[in-house]
Amino acid sequence: MDKSSVPDHVEKQEVPAQKQLDSPPTEIEENRERRDFLFDAKRSAALNRRLDKRLLPLLCWTNMTSNGYAVTVSLFSVAYAVFEVPSNWVMKHYVRPSLWLAFLLFAWGCLTIGTAGVQNYATVVSLRFLVGVAEAGFFPGIVYLITIWYPHNQRAFRIAMVVAFCNLAGAFGGSIAFGIGHANGAGGLEGFRWLFIIEGIITVISAVPLWLCLPDYPARAKWLNEDDKRFAEDRLRERGGGYNRDHATRKELIETFGSPRMLAHYLAYVADVVPQGSFTFFTPTIVTGLGYQSVQAQLLTVPPWAVASWSPFPCLTRQITSTLADGTLPLPQR
Repeated sequence: MDKSSVPDHVEKQEVPAQKQLDSPPTEIEENRERRDFLFDAKRSAALNRRLDKRLLPLLCWTNMTSNGYAVTVSLFSVAYAVFEVPSNWVMKHYVRPSLWLAFLLFAWGCLTIGTAGVQNYATVVSLRFLVGVAEAGFFPGIVYLITIWYPHNQRAFRIAMVVAFCNLAGAFGGSIAFGIGHANGAGGLEGFRWLFIIEGIITVISAVPLWLCLPDYPARAKWLNEDDKRFAEDRLRERGGGYNRDHATRKELIETFGSPRMLAHYLAYVADVVPQGSFTFFTPTIVTGLGYQSVQAQLLTVPPWAVASWSPFPCLTRQITSTLADGTLPLPQR
């Protein structure tokens, strides 16, 4: 219904607090009148510090529980690839980020716990596919959420932080697997069932603080005053960013997907993901093939992941990824 067709007495009614909390920003909020904006670098840095304290601990911690299992890997990867984009589409148009990301985390935690009860291959395949569906949208959702809060030239480092903790998850996963391996047979359950149960419980519990504490949009942040909310939105206007529900045109899609910068990004991402995925799923198998027992093999997967967690941070790597991802690569002067 158009705003012009709404009676005056309806416009003046207050929207219930719960509705304000659960729904995405309204069209009115999206199309606020443009204001003259004077960028303040010190104020922006101060806002970033506040955001880092509220966003990054939650996003990094929840990635620590997303440990993969080398079972029906191919089907899991298919689900992961197919459902990434639809998940972000749902989060952009229908469900606020904190609720959607918490739901995904809760869902794959429950499915992981359910995997502890599998008795046949068909059940393993089905549950693993569903875990892929639930987990697929989590990292893309984190990246999209970062674009809602941070300017274009300050996103790469925050994403690198999340990736670093995702790598560190491999170290924690190996440590947990080593410890649980000694509990094989406890309560009448094999060690791998306890592994699914414990890591699934950690994931489910992590969904609660994500739902309650993750900030959704600057306009809804209760910890920002009105002036800070306007500043947080205005500083994102340069080169895109912030929250909107606009649909891209076909021309914009073609220009984006076919741009040289994006093609370089695709190549770099594939070059990174293929070895990382292989390393994630098959490291215990490789170490076992070197002659170590299964429990020892899990422990020996920890050092590589611990070292890999620092890989996003060397100055050169960070500079290259930042300039490519943010489009700020210096061009030669003519």
